[in-house]
Amino acid sequence: MEVIKPESLKKGDTIGVITPASPLTKNRLDLVNLKVRQLESMGYKVHFGRNYNKNLGHKAGTSEERLADLMGMFENKDIKAIITARGGYNSNELLDSIDYNIIRKNPKIFCGFSDVTFLHCAIHTKTGLATFYGPNLNTRFALPGEDPGYTLNYFNKVLTEKNDRLKIMPSSRFTFLRELEIPEDKLYATAWKTLREGSAEGKLVGGHIFTFLDLAGTEYLPDFSDKILFWEDTESTTALTDRSLHQMKMLGILDEIKGMIVGRTNNLEYKTDDQNYPLDKIIIEATKEYDFPIISGMDFGHTTPMFTIPYGINARISANMAEQSFELTESAVI
Repeated sequence: MEVIKPESLKKGDTIGVITPASPLTKNRLDLVNLKVRQLESMGYKVHFGRNYNKNLGHKAGTSEERLADLMGMFENKDIKAIITARGGYNSNELLDSIDYNIIRKNPKIFCGFSDVTFLHCAIHTKTGLATFYGPNLNTRFALPGEDPGYTLNYFNKVLTEKNDRLKIMPSSRFTFLRELEIPEDKLYATAWKTLREGSAEGKLVGGHIFTFLDLAGTEYLPDFSDKILFWEDTESTTALTDRSLHQMKMLGILDEIKGMIVGRTNNLEYKTDDQNYPLDKIIIEATKEYDFPIISGMDFGHTTPMFTIPYGINARISANMAEQSFELTESAVI
């Protein structure tokens, strides 16, 4: 399927905000409000879905309410981009009811991560639209002392600029905290790591590992042929991630991909079952029959800051034990 690229985000544009999965807690709502003020200071307008702050247990309203906000944003000609307020659980409830023809006829930026993987996979697979695995509005644009901030920098470069060559570098520092105030002792130095040397080029596809694997056997699971697979995990354990890696093997995904990049695991939400058998060793062991390059510990997923990954856009990775590189080799927007 041909990839459809949305129009770039420009100052003066209106950004729609929806909550297609779980509801906003007080702390998350504070982060959303901070992010909205930042977007408005950058020259954007912000429009909230009618149901964005609903609460139905672990879900942000009924499936009908969440679907209405999603489709309403795609149908609204004044909305130029859609950003999810948070991830969580159960956006997969929406997939069978989405009108993919409407999305195909109204291509626009769609950005978010975590449980939003369900929507990325379905929308990209059914329409060809390049969507963006990037910040929800309950994440931070910048760490203390950053200007403009790693997350915001790559958000802008991917969504607002037509870059045919965009090299993404590691952040200098990161944190696992989501609080408005982050103490200095909770900031750590960044290091990407080569798990298998080599280079590869292909279109990007992936997301939260448990989430896209939940689509196995459905029409929404992406095509992984000749792709660079990106994945990350959270609220999990090394044993469960190991199981997911072997599920990918049984599904034939590992036979098809050209390369793999892995997001940093959040140590506040992710458990290493045995310190002598950490995630990197598990990944190497699970993929020992393959020769595709693998880079781990990268700045995406449930970590702050993060870069924005466009689905279906061509990228190149190169890795040896001394250094790693990740480059988008075509623009994600028009």
